[in-house]
Amino acid sequence: MNTLKLINFLIFGLAISVGLRAEATTHQIKIDTHNITDEIAVKVYVPTSDIQESFPTLYLMDGQHYLYSAVGLQDSLNHRNITIPNFLVVAIDTSKLSEPSGLRHQLLNERSFEMMSILLSKIVPLIESTYPSSDLKIYFGWELAAGFGLELASLSDFNGFLLASAPNLTINKVNSFQNSLLADRNIETKFYVSLGHTELQRIEEHKQLLDVISAPSSKDVDLELSITKNHGYFTTPIDALTNGLMWLFSDFRGVNFYSIEEVIQFGGVDGIINYYEKRSNLYQVPYQTPENTKFTMARHAVKSDNKELLDEIIERLGRFSTGGDYWGYYFAKFAFEKQDYTLAQQFITSSVSTDKTSYRLLTLQGDIETRANRLDKAKYFYEQALASTDLEDLKRIIQNKINALKMM
Repeated sequence: MNTLKLINFLIFGLAISVGLRAEATTHQIKIDTHNITDEIAVKVYVPTSDIQESFPTLYLMDGQHYLYSAVGLQDSLNHRNITIPNFLVVAIDTSKLSEPSGLRHQLLNERSFEMMSILLSKIVPLIESTYPSSDLKIYFGWELAAGFGLELASLSDFNGFLLASAPNLTINKVNSFQNSLLADRNIETKFYVSLGHTELQRIEEHKQLLDVISAPSSKDVDLELSITKNHGYFTTPIDALTNGLMWLFSDFRGVNFYSIEEVIQFGGVDGIINYYEKRSNLYQVPYQTPENTKFTMARHAVKSDNKELLDEIIERLGRFSTGGDYWGYYFAKFAFEKQDYTLAQQFITSSVSTDKTSYRLLTLQGDIETRANRLDKAKYFYEQALASTDLEDLKRIIQNKINALKMM
């Protein structure tokens, strides 16, 4: 179960609320407020994980609108198959900076250096000293906060940016970012920039940014420009937070295979080991190959009649769950037909633990006992199989096997 944690502290006269589990905790830091008198609330979501000791951090500007979208993605995208890592979510609530004061507009534009200072000098250090954050930092912003994100990229060590519908992504900001690259910024950075079909009047600035990032001097920077007909100005945050996060974390996803050609193209078992070792180092998680990766690779090894590959998967990546009767029989029958009775027995044993009345598994067990000339045991399993099905055709087949034992 994941835990939502909220914290309260004072920064530049800004009240930041945070609660730890069910207990409220308040941190107060008194600093000259300068000209900022409105309140910003920061909510921090801290996930739990069996494999991660530290987490990437996603900073959401205007986070009052996007916190639960970012939280929900972690559960929905990791249901049954790991797609993205668990990550901290820091939602910066700017609701009290809006009209009538217009302070939000100023802090994300002409007074952006003040918001930059709040974020980089106060919020980020507090998060990194209080929570199990890794070195990987990601920023999300929509509209004015998206243009602010490009300024942030020029002056910070953030690694990822999700920018949606930026009316203030100007040529000057693109040039400033280009200058930061020429000054040996030397930080691997990824940008996912989302524009809706109603925003093509801004395409030139975005294309210039793409050109800057595509230049040879930008070898450590990558950009994905998404111009989608399915979203407009107000819905591009959905694209940035879903497709954008999956793109940023594309080197974390659990690998599944849908053909033997995909297995070969990926590099087989060597490719899988290299991929998950790199993931382990990058995201600071223990090295392990997920069950789905092993299973889908093994499934297509069998489908392509490649016993050598199946053996290599088991030897180098470890055994995998077959999930019961159907797939247990699929793998066991293949091993049996290749006369690897030990492996067939292992598949049967692991599958029977979840389905003790499978006529298919019981029949195949009887076949193994027959091949080993353990006829009493063979009869026992055939009789168990006979009692496990009501299908007359199958009963006749199994009965014929029992009758054949009498002639041995």
